Amino acid sequence: MRVVLIRPRMITTGVEFVSSQTPLNLCYLAAVARQDGAQVQIWDYDVERFSQEALRSRLLEFRPDVVGITLMTPTAPRGGRLARVAKQALPDVLTVAGGPHPSALPEQTLEEFPGFDIAVFGEGELTFREIVEIYHRDTESTEKNKNRKTKGINSPCPPCLCGRNGWDFSGVRGIAYRTESGVVRNEPRPAIENLDLLPFPARDLLRRRLYRKQSYRGFSRAFLNIAEVSTSRGCPNACIFCAIRVTHGRGARFRSAENVTAELDHLVREYGTNHVVFLDDTFTLKPARLREIMRALKELSLTWNCTTRVDAVDEDLLRAMVAHGCRGVAFGVESGSPRILELIGKGINLDQVRAAFRAARRAGVANIEADFILGVHPSEREHDIEATQELIAWIRPTTLFVAVGVPYPGTPLWEIMQDDGLIEPRPDWEEFLMYGGTRQSAPWRMRHFAVHELRRKQHKMLKKFYFSPGYVLRTVRNTTSIREFLYYLKSGLSLLMSKAR
Repeated sequence: MRVVLIRPRMITTGVEFVSSQTPLNLCYLAAVARQDGAQVQIWDYDVERFSQEALRSRLLEFRPDVVGITLMTPTAPRGGRLARVAKQALPDVLTVAGGPHPSALPEQTLEEFPGFDIAVFGEGELTFREIVEIYHRDTESTEKNKNRKTKGINSPCPPCLCGRNGWDFSGVRGIAYRTESGVVRNEPRPAIENLDLLPFPARDLLRRRLYRKQSYRGFSRAFLNIAEVSTSRGCPNACIFCAIRVTHGRGARFRSAENVTAELDHLVREYGTNHVVFLDDTFTLKPARLREIMRALKELSLTWNCTTRVDAVDEDLLRAMVAHGCRGVAFGVESGSPRILELIGKGINLDQVRAAFRAARRAGVANIEADFILGVHPSEREHDIEATQELIAWIRPTTLFVAVGVPYPGTPLWEIMQDDGLIEPRPDWEEFLMYGGTRQSAPWRMRHFAVHELRRKQHKMLKKFYFSPGYVLRTVRNTTSIREFLYYLKSGLSLLMSKAR
């Protein structure tokens, strides 16, 4: 069995200000498939050069049986084109779409992009393993039946639910798939409860030398040997703009500290990792578990950064984090307007925001990031944005990220805006970007702002912050190497040269 897993090129690739991380989701899928004996390759076109001709040649050379393509909403059309090329090159190949976009819209994904045979919704590891097993079993059975017929033995083929190839996916939970009578959606698959049972991601399949950009703002492979690690899945909160429940369901599940420690040790021994970017939505949810992981980080001399909530830390915890190698904490604040915070279900207040940033400064966190979203609720008005600007000035973060609110499929925000008639019926998915965008007129709008107006405000706020004398002087003063200085210089130039549309 030969399997290829592909990440399409992101729309914002090449913009230094935007983070680029390794495709950990594909590395997990690859590790699971390899446990069952499959030969697996990962083709990451976010860092590799791409052309349709080169892709076709690569497919014909490796001749995979199964091609899996991960789709974010903005990359869905590109992924659909990749699947079409795969089908043209190898008509009998099984093409599978996975990721947040097909998780939210499985049937629509198959309808829009005819190159795909199957759309996986929810967590993909166990579902993909079952798909590969069935492909192997049913293809082998079909070949045997063909041989038996050739010898004059009249034996029927297995049920043909995916065209003429004899694949029967009727019992696979967590997929939509094509049949001769149309698209069928099976029942969902329960989330993986014991995450320790998953193998470590197959990072050895990546062309590591191609990953040279920042993994997170302030933490770049230009001057650090970075590995991304996920120690949990899901989130117990219910912000209306977040699509995490589409893929990981309700609530949060955690790997054990022992399992995480083993992966950290593996990263140091195998790859010489010296910095870890934790991808958990809220890394500090379980302080006792966190302290066990932090002991391992300190013993391995690893520095690290993470994302969390303002109500999930205090000064004592932040001091302990810094003492155990933490160099950065990003807080999702989203808005400076109490009205908007309540409407989006954030579950925090401005006093908690101020307290968390004050505690982080006192604790000595080197990089304190504040993340905001303009247009995070369709009712947002000018005075709400002014409140956000005032809060930014008060909390004085080290790093600022301002996104534009995007109604991603599967989120409550998508439902609200659809009900309000604020989204085009067949939107251009490539425009569903929190930063950037190519069209003057996006396929959705807020009640009081067009998207291009929010993008101009976003650009103005970021330039005001990053080109202030205080930020420039602080960055120059704290830079410890020429490579780090060049990273900040390139990021600043990228932001300066980018255009608000």
